[in-house]
This record gives sequence, structure tokens and C-alpha cells, in this order.
Amino acid sequence: ARLADQDVHVLPPILWRRGEAQLSLLVDDTADLVALQSRFPQARLISKRSPKDGAKVALASPLFLPEMTEKQARALLAAANAGYYEFPRNATTEEVSTSLGVARSTFEQHLNRAEHHVVRAMLPIVKMRAGMPQDEALEVYSRFSRELGLYVRLEVLGDRVAGVSLSKGPIPASAGPDHPYLARILEHIRTGEDDLRDIPLHLELSPFEREVLELLRAIPPGATITYGEIAKRLGNPRAARAVGNAVARNPAIIVIPCHRVVPASGGLGNYSGEGGPETKRRLLEREGARVAAPGVPRNPMKAAVRPQPLARSRT
Repeated sequence: ARLADQDVHVLPPILWRRGEAQLSLLVDDTADLVALQSRFPQARLISKRSPKDGAKVALASPLFLPEMTEKQARALLAAANAGYYEFPRNATTEEVSTSLGVARSTFEQHLNRAEHHVVRAMLPIVKMRAGMPQDEALEVYSRFSRELGLYVRLEVLGDRVAGVSLSKGPIPASAGPDHPYLARILEHIRTGEDDLRDIPLHLELSPFEREVLELLRAIPPGATITYGEIAKRLGNPRAARAVGNAVARNPAIIVIPCHRVVPASGGLGNYSGEGGPETKRRLLEREGARVAAPGVPRNPMKAAVRPQPLARSRT
């Protein structure tokens, strides 16, 4: 029987240590723990705790997606309810966005980010189902940045970074607050120095996303670039919107400096990390970057940019 059928939900990530899987389980009050343990006699209980009264747990049947915002969740649910994920599709993004009363571009941005979170959360389970080797454990580290007023979450697979994100509240960490990469990221946030380009990465990316982020990682601290400039450097000047979508899906913010991408028309533009444009402004100020005021066209960066190859994920 499936765990979900017994009112038990697996909360990713799944950690693999010395041939054993370490799972975090959310158990409903209605679950029969004695019966559950009898079905898995070789399993060992490492620790357990009960949520405080009134505490809320973010679940998405049955995935734990702490990074998904309410707007992203609403976009995903609206698309699913409208039949957007049926085959063939029963609705378009234009129709779903109209039903929500928002612009199509705004809806697609929220939907793309929600899909990104779902896919990342599902990957460990999909790999396990596909019988792929799980010889490395995903370790999670977290520390508070006073400069940003946010927590920095670092995901490490072996000696490579698998993700970097920000959060307003404390982030569950499986390995504590101390890791050399996390220390470097926090020092970069504090001083604006160190381009972090030598930190190895393990990322799940499409070929186009990889091209965009490889080029983006070559932008040095203190410099900025526009979506259109990135598209031109990739040899496709008409792909600025696709570049924007790839930048918004950046799974390792700060290490891959998507905050250095600004609109050609001036101003800060959007930022996918927690805190939005305000976080982006703080990062750019620490790096000494000059950002044109809204409505003032930005001068293209003249310095040569050589894309930095991103390590491909091993599957």
C-alpha cells in the first residue's frame, strides 16, 4: 500500500546515506503508527516531533514546497482546474489568466515558477522510481544574512551546489549552518566581492536555460546586463522573453547572479528571490553597480563576457 493511503506523506528531499534512504514523514493524527511500523520492520525511527498548536504545514498533495508563493500556487491550481494539463489541453494560458483577472504574462511567470518548484521537489522521487543511482546525499544548510534580512538556504550534492534560495523565516536544514560555500555566499552578500564563479554546480536545466545561466554567471560584480543583451550574445536577438523565463527559473540565485539582469528601459526590474526588487537593490548596491532610473535607457555593458560552463547534473 502507498504511504499516502495510510495518511502518511513523504517530505522531500530524500537523503541517501551508505545505501539507506532517510525520509522525513508527515503523519496525520488518523494514521495507525503501530500498523505502519509493522509493515516496515527494518525501518529505524531517528527522531520525531509534533507541530505546535496553530502551526501550518505547506503541502501540495503530497509534496512539501516551501518556496512556492501563494500567487504561484493559485496559478498552478487554476491551470490544473481549467484542464491546462489535460491531453489535449482544455484551456490556454490566455483563457486561464482571463478567468483570474490578471495579465497573461504575469500569469505565465507565476505558473512557470510554480512548475519549476514542483519538478525540483519531484526529482528525487522520480529518480528513485526510474531506478537511477542515488549514491550522494543532498545536504541542506541555512544561515541568516543581516544585510538582506533573510535566511539563505544552500543545497549541496557531494561537492557541488544543487540550489540556493532565500526565505523570510527559518529554513529547515539537515546539516546545520556551517558550510564553506555558504560562508562564501554570505561574505559576498556582505562585501559585494568574490564572483563565486569557481563554485561547482549540479543543476537540472534545459539546454537553453544552461546557455543563459552560463553567460549570466560570467557577469562580474558591479556590472549589469539586460535580457535583450543576453539574447543577442546567444545569437538570437528575438529571444529576450525566453531569456527572462530562464533567468526567473534560476535555481542557484546569487551564485548565478540573476540580480545583475536589469531592464533596458532603466530601473531594477523583477527579481525571483525572496524580497523581490528590494533584495535585488541591496545586492547590487553591495557590489557597487549603477542602475539607471526608470525610463532612462541603460548603456550596454561593453566588457567582453565569456560564458562559464555549468557542470551537468549526473543522472
